[in-house]
Amino acid sequence: MMEAQIAAKRGHFTIEMELEVDQEILVLCGPSGSGKTTILQCLAGLLKPVSGLIKLNGRTLFSDKDRINLPPRDRKIGYVFQDYALFPHLTVKQNVMYGTRKPCSKLTSLDPLSLLHSFGIGHLAERYPGQISGGEKQRVALARALAAQPELLLLDEPLCALDKDTRIILRHELKSINQEWQIPFILVTHDEEDAVVLGDVQISLSKKTAPSPAVPQLVNS
Repeated sequence: MMEAQIAAKRGHFTIEMELEVDQEILVLCGPSGSGKTTILQCLAGLLKPVSGLIKLNGRTLFSDKDRINLPPRDRKIGYVFQDYALFPHLTVKQNVMYGTRKPCSKLTSLDPLSLLHSFGIGHLAERYPGQISGGEKQRVALARALAAQPELLLLDEPLCALDKDTRIILRHELKSINQEWQIPFILVTHDEEDAVVLGDVQISLSKKTAPSPAVPQLVNS
């Protein structure tokens, strides 16, 4: 379970967020500039909140009161970036292997090839990112994030660059992955249809025009 009560700065604005998510998909929905990615970065340890508390399965990842701020590598959080952030000089298999905490000594469900086959892209193992489609890159990015055995998966606009048909397929796959792995997902999107289809819980963020706290609205779907 992820629990967070944080305040974060974004330019001249302060974003105040309180959330709790178990083995489900929580969607942060809102327009560009509303602070969605800022929240993900705070949870992942890429950005330090101004104040608050972040806990994952009972472990404290951040606490301004106790002066705790674990680095990203120690948080056990997977992060799928909007642009996939694949290494262009590495093969698909090598990209996934980069996400593993330690080499697999035997074939398991977390072996890079097994992960790729589970996403239906095992045949692409020796190709490079420049040789595969957007939907295939998204699957590679997901496989790499899961290879690290995360306790939480963060996804930043994971479907925004995909065509309509691929989006529909990936929505279904994300729901299936969440049910199979039984870990919390926090997904950022500005697309209302993605939010409705994917979200077990939704939080809507509004873009502020004055330097006052951006307070989220919690919506159970």
